[in-house]
Amino acid sequence: MVDSSDRGHSSARQIPPVMSAMLRASDGILELLPIATFICDAKGTILEYNRHAVAVWGRAPDPGQTHDQFRESARFYDMDGAPVSRSMVSEVLAGGTPVRNVERIVERADGTRLIVSVNVDPLRNVKGELVGAVNCFLDITERKRADAALEHSRLHALEQEQRTSCASMKRFAQSPALAANICSQTNCLPTPTLTMPIPIAKDFASRSPASSNFIQ
Repeated sequence: MVDSSDRGHSSARQIPPVMSAMLRASDGILELLPIATFICDAKGTILEYNRHAVAVWGRAPDPGQTHDQFRESARFYDMDGAPVSRSMVSEVLAGGTPVRNVERIVERADGTRLIVSVNVDPLRNVKGELVGAVNCFLDITERKRADAALEHSRLHALEQEQRTSCASMKRFAQSPALAANICSQTNCLPTPTLTMPIPIAKDFASRSPASSNFIQ
């Protein structure tokens, strides 16, 4: 666990008693989690975070710094490349609605880019009042790259299959005797005008290439 005031800096913030109790209860737990995690109060001030969060951020926040202040040096994008101005933490603190498995592209201050999967939950006191939020986020950049490589291989194989089928149909159309022989054995009607076999054409049309919006 890393408290935002643990690096020899004094903190002017006053932590509400309910948040202090939550932080005491979570003492040491954050560092045991296998995922980047931080806790902030209702104003967005970062109170605690773990080493995994620092690894994803690329740096640590200053004592008393809010999440919005801390993220000013980075840029955020939806998976389609559209810029994102408001953080999900701010949305949760404003509306109290949890965020589940939202994927975002993060461009850090040093220019490196990551893809993260984010989950944010509101923290409430016994009266149900919102007193803060906990943010858990996972770097899924390598997984996305692997998925993109697999999809590229699948589409390449499909393209090769289509080219082979087209070549076969050309030979089929150029040889009436061969066409008649094949059709007599398969009980089909020759369709020499097709550029690819009907089953292949339907299968190809039913598949849509995956998005190529992943930003390297």
